[in-house]
Amino acid sequence: MDFKEIKKPADSSKSTSLSQYQIAFYFFHLLSHLVLRFKQGEQKCEVLQATAVGLRAEWSKLKDEMHNLLMKCERVKDENKSIMEELTKIYGRDAISDLVAMESDAISESDNEETTPTE
Repeated sequence: MDFKEIKKPADSSKSTSLSQYQIAFYFFHLLSHLVLRFKQGEQKCEVLQATAVGLRAEWSKLKDEMHNLLMKCERVKDENKSIMEELTKIYGRDAISDLVAMESDAISESDNEETTPTE
């Protein structure tokens, strides 16, 4: 029901209660729509809260996974460095110059990857 549908009474004695009835009906109708919208808003809020909780949990897992990968990477780098040092002691730097060059190239590439923005 719209406000425009509520007409002014022609006879004020009878129509006053009818007009009050129409106004009461209009406000009841309006109130029921507000309650319905509020409930729909609550449902959307609950869905968004559940989504946020799920995303936080996923973010935490990804953060932990990233930390673990970084730790593994550091261990591999340390292991590679130890191997290179051992090979240098055994064979000399000239004998493993190809490996040293590959290592330098790998370091340059990783430096470029860290500074290059990704899309």
